[in-house]
Amino acid sequence: MNRVIMSIMIIVILVALSYYGTNLVYKRMGDSSDEVVNYKEYKDYSNHESVKTGNMKLRNENNRISYVIGKPDYNDYKYNYYIKEYESHVAIFNKYDSLYEYTGIVLNSLDETNRNSITEGIYFKDIEDLFTFLESCTS
Repeated sequence: MNRVIMSIMIIVILVALSYYGTNLVYKRMGDSSDEVVNYKEYKDYSNHESVKTGNMKLRNENNRISYVIGKPDYNDYKYNYYIKEYESHVAIFNKYDSLYEYTGIVLNSLDETNRNSITEGIYFKDIEDLFTFLESCTS
């Protein structure tokens, strides 16, 4: 009898933990909706150039922020990678502040604007945007 009750209790606990875990994963996936940011003043912006507003760089395609210069509040802009100076070179870090990749790009070889931005830190949601930015800096 005790074994039956113990087995039922274990099953109930496992079901409750699975439900909680699944719910937690579902909520986190709902958070990463890539936060499309629409700025009213740029709603009718029709030319295909990038627009710099404050410290956020907007791309005209869907007015999506492609990067932020200077460390943003993670609740406002959920970045996944950032580039910053590391031993006089440009390095890529992940959102957990761990070194992701050492680029070998010498910081002093970049123009002053990019050098200053990288010194502040440039934060990206997508690795593709990050590599596009690095390509534009080095070409």
